[in-house]
Amino acid sequence: MRLFDLLMDNEEREAIASRIYGVVVGVVTNNEDPEGLGRVKVKFPW
Repeated sequence: MRLFDLLMDNEEREAIASRIYGVVVGVVTNNEDPEGLGRVKVKFPW
């Protein structure tokens, strides 16, 4: 067993394993940000 396995539970390990790094394609579904912070809501094709 690795130290990594001892420090994290299954849910945490699965969350890390499912991360996607780099550039991905998404569709902006909402660009209204009432606080004016430049945030957008994005939907990914998966």
